[in-house]
Amino acid sequence: MFEPNQLDNYNLPTYHLKFYMLSDDVEVFTYANMDPSNGIIIAESGVTGQLFIDSFTVQNFPSVTSASKNGGMTAISLELREFSGASLMDNVYAASLALNIENHHKCPYFMELSFRANENPNGTKPTSINGLSWRWPISIANMSAAVDAGGTTYNMEAYYYGEIGRQEVFSVIPFQTIIRNVTTVGDALIKLTNILNTEFGKLALTGETKQDRYDIHIEEATPELYNMRLRGDGKVDSGKSGENPADLNSTSLTID
Repeated sequence: MFEPNQLDNYNLPTYHLKFYMLSDDVEVFTYANMDPSNGIIIAESGVTGQLFIDSFTVQNFPSVTSASKNGGMTAISLELREFSGASLMDNVYAASLALNIENHHKCPYFMELSFRANENPNGTKPTSINGLSWRWPISIANMSAAVDAGGTTYNMEAYYYGEIGRQEVFSVIPFQTIIRNVTTVGDALIKLTNILNTEFGKLALTGETKQDRYDIHIEEATPELYNMRLRGDGKVDSGKSGENPADLNSTSLTID
């Protein structure tokens, strides 16, 4: 038995979306604490600002009981549109500084879905409908940006914050790594090993992670990989492509 649609009781109902950030000390699973007025709104629907929300999709799997409603979120997609600019990441970084967020790459972001309507048929300003508002903490998994003459379209893939099974928490370097002045794969691996041990050692001193030791080994069947030279674009040259030797001088690699 389906429940009646509560929006049928209102005049010209519409949805309203907010994408926003809160400080690190917020209890992310408490509805009242996730109030967007306590943070910084990055994008919103139905506004005339620079960034607005064009679409928001949540995928759920149905539950077998009416008491638990829908099951857990399996995927979230969000599309933002910015006219005459490409400043989303600048806005996010500025908001993280203002809110004292330690790492804006790993922190939770927040979505609010509410509904508004004109309760007075002659009213000109819609008001929020009590009881029809939801807030979610989310983690951004992927984001792409398409720039055109009119501005930028951002497409994000996200999941519910705390869904550890959907997070890339293993085998991920939590900082940008730049490897300079290398000529072979072996050079790059040795320098990468040294950088990992140095930087993770610093994190261990601050208590952010446990002290660990990293070593990179090549399978015995392919020892020649160590001596393969890197091209100027960072790709491996097998020595059979006929590359100009001038293109095989030392290069730099960036790992995000």
